Amino acid sequence: KENEEKLQEMKDQNKNPFDIKKFGEVLEESRMMIPDSKNRLEQALADLAAYVESEEVREFVLENADWLCLHRQ
Repeated sequence: KENEEKLQEMKDQNKNPFDIKKFGEVLEESRMMIPDSKNRLEQALADLAAYVESEEVREFVLENADWLCLHRQ
């Protein structure tokens, strides 16, 4: 939103057309990155949830239950 406003300001102030064009390209690249970043975040959360529920974590918690309880307080 801020960058859209800045682009409009640049246009309103008749800044260098090359700078306006480049800033517009950067803005478009940013827009395209949002869905990819969201997908990668969702995948990372799913991977983390699967790991937390994994047998490896369960075994660690069971093996270290006394230590974990002492350090939670």
